[in-house]
Amino acid sequence: MVFKVDVEFFVLEKERLRISDRNNICVEICDVIDCHLSEEPAGFLSGLFCSSPYLVVRYISKGKNYKWTAETVQVTGSKEECEALQDKINENLGQVNQRPKKLGVFINPIGGSQNSLDVYSKVVYPLFKAANIKCDVNVSERPKHMIDLINCFDTASVDGLVIVGGDGSLLEVLNCLLTQAQKEAGLDYDQPTCKLKHLEIPIGIIPTGTGNGAANFLYGTLDYVTAALHIIRGETNENNIQAVYSGGKLMSFSLIAIACGFFTDMMYEMDRQRWLKKARYAVVPFCMGLFKKKSLLNVKLSIIPGKLSSETDDVEGTMEKMEDK
Repeated sequence: MVFKVDVEFFVLEKERLRISDRNNICVEICDVIDCHLSEEPAGFLSGLFCSSPYLVVRYISKGKNYKWTAETVQVTGSKEECEALQDKINENLGQVNQRPKKLGVFINPIGGSQNSLDVYSKVVYPLFKAANIKCDVNVSERPKHMIDLINCFDTASVDGLVIVGGDGSLLEVLNCLLTQAQKEAGLDYDQPTCKLKHLEIPIGIIPTGTGNGAANFLYGTLDYVTAALHIIRGETNENNIQAVYSGGKLMSFSLIAIACGFFTDMMYEMDRQRWLKKARYAVVPFCMGLFKKKSLLNVKLSIIPGKLSSETDDVEGTMEKMEDK
């Protein structure tokens, strides 16, 4: 949506913009995407008379169901008024410290509906460009190529990473970065009692994969524009990561879920049946629920308190013959 307003109705405060005409809009400075001068397009009349300048302000509008959109307001006035207002808005915008200036973008072009490149070029990149965010783009070309790309990437050169893909691509990147962080810190990360080093670089997700649980958890929606606007805004949330050990060795980090038994078999089978694309999330559970035989296994469950001390003993319990349902 684009609407025009005269500069006299446009009020700039320290942390927000107010449009006091009939629209009565209030926009936080951190929700401003960009601000630039423009002019009416050239035409017959503009050839006879000077074209009138106006200030274009794009901002984030937060709608229902957690969906965000990019809206535009054109502020009309004299060239001097528009330039002065532009300088003030950009000055205030420059004080929003959490906004990224450069991002490392990792694209999985074959995940989900295989539209990641189109989504990035047509939806995400124009928004990043408008927000003056530079991007270092990396595109995976084969299975597990994302691991090679992230291992060779200098994360210190960017303010954050963006994964254009699904949960699988995100998990590959997370495992690489977390393992690197533990090695650099000199930690014995194969020990379950080791206090692991946090991942410092923020990661955003554009949900174009088959499974997009992490993005849905972060944004409340799988809308591409909403995801890009969250990344532009730059605010971060801390999320828990689980580590899975087996035989005295770290097997993997997990973000979404950890399970054993039927659920694990089902996820394994869904990964094998990728040719079904998104349909496998319905077909595989249905078939396994009907035809898979129940199995028994011995499980030893150890519960280790978050804060370890010499006075606190590990609590252990054993469940035998747990039926897999």
